[in-house]
Amino acid sequence: SGKTTLVRDVLIPQLKDSLHSDLPSEKRFEDDDGEASNGGLQGASTTRLSGEKGIHETVLVDQSPIGRTPRSNPAVYIGAFDAIRDLFARSEQALDRDFTSGHFSFNSKAGQCQHCKGVGFEKIEMQFL
Repeated sequence: SGKTTLVRDVLIPQLKDSLHSDLPSEKRFEDDDGEASNGGLQGASTTRLSGEKGIHETVLVDQSPIGRTPRSNPAVYIGAFDAIRDLFARSEQALDRDFTSGHFSFNSKAGQCQHCKGVGFEKIEMQFL
């Protein structure tokens, strides 16, 4: 329904332009003739990005498989999960229990569910069907 196309072909290019431009935001997406640009999309109406001031970096994660285990996820690959685990480990409840960041990792025994071992599901074989 167009979500990926919107992000990949409209938002990401304009965010990258915004992040790497010293021009004021109202001039950023204008063509050479001073007209507002549509980001190069044929048949698209004029596009103007707003609300990007708090964004300092973009990472586009597509829908391709990213690893060989069910524990693989985009947050692990871009390093965001390290910061999330550290944040949880600094919480009052974690400090009271002497939890480390490893207690919030599904790749560590300390953080894994004892049933699924951090996979997120259990596979139960039904041998006699």
